[in-house]
Amino acid sequence: MRCDDAAEKLGISDGRTVTVTIVRSTGAERAVLTAIGPPYLASWGDNLLAVVLDEISGWTEVAELIAQSNRMLAPAGLVRELDAPWHQ
Repeated sequence: MRCDDAAEKLGISDGRTVTVTIVRSTGAERAVLTAIGPPYLASWGDNLLAVVLDEISGWTEVAELIAQSNRMLAPAGLVRELDAPWHQ
């Protein structure tokens, strides 16, 4: 999703910049977040979620979404390392 696409979905037409990050999110979690709406927007693809950072107050949720997204893409060995008790 381009920033101007996010701006359009948010109804911003005055040229302001919108800061967005894209994370992987699937299933029920993605459905719930997109149903909430801004700052969570459906992005291209069934497993992608755009998060408008300009409207975020819950940075813990953003951190969790990014961590989950990284786990979906990371090699199995790296995920095991991240899940190791000493890493927590």
